[in-house]
Amino acid sequence: MCLQSQEKHITMHREMPTMKKFELKKNGTSIDIYTPYNADFVSEVKKLNAKWNGADSCWTVSSDKLDEVKAL
Repeated sequence: MCLQSQEKHITMHREMPTMKKFELKKNGTSIDIYTPYNADFVSEVKKLNAKWNGADSCWTVSSDKLDEVKAL
């Protein structure tokens, strides 16, 4: 996947039971969240109105939710 210049790439390392890290890519007005499957994470990210993007295998959420995503 080719990244556009306005995208911002953030790698977060986070200790979770079955997840060691996730990646955030800011794309204009949204954030793409790349992560291994974790049922607890899915439950929490859905509370932020995130949508699953099957084509890119990531969760997409509004960029104004960045702080809330980082807190997961």
